[in-house]
Amino acid sequence: MDQIAEGLGLRHEALKEGLGGEKSEYVLRINNFPPNPQPDATLGLPEHTDIVALALIVTNEVPGLQVFHEDHWFDVQYVPSSITVTVGDQILRLSNGKYKNVLHRVTVDKEKQRMSWPVFVDANPDVVIRPLPELITGDNPSMFKPIVCKDFKYRRLFKLPVD
Repeated sequence: MDQIAEGLGLRHEALKEGLGGEKSEYVLRINNFPPNPQPDATLGLPEHTDIVALALIVTNEVPGLQVFHEDHWFDVQYVPSSITVTVGDQILRLSNGKYKNVLHRVTVDKEKQRMSWPVFVDANPDVVIRPLPELITGDNPSMFKPIVCKDFKYRRLFKLPVD
C-alpha cells in the first residue's frame, strides 16, 4: 500500500488511513474452478471489478485470469511463486481516478483444475470512502461522492447507483 501511495505523491500511510487504518480488513478466499470439457461455453467468474481496495492473488499453475484492456481480453501470464495484484474500486475512489480498477474474469481449463487464493484488502465497513483530500485541487475536482464503505458495497452488489 505504501508504494501505491508513493506513486500518487502521498505519504506512505495515506491510503491505509483512507481505508480505516488498523481497522481495515483482510479476507482470504479460496476459489476452485473444476475442468470443463466445454471451456468456451462457461466462465469460472464473469467479468467484474473488485469492490475492495486490492486483491493479492496466488494461483496454481493453471492459467485462467484475464484482464480487459483497450477492448480486448488478455491472459495474465502465470509466473511461478508470484503474487498477482489487482486494483479494486476503493483505490479507484481514494485515488480520485488516478489508479484504475481492473476489469477481469476467470476462464476454465478443459482438462485441469484451476485454484486461486486471493487475499482481499478491504476498507473498514464504517469508513467513508472518498478521494483523498491531498488529491483534490481546483484543477482536479473530486470525481466521486463520499460514501460509507458498507453502503458502497451494498449498492454495488445490488447494482444500484453509487454516485
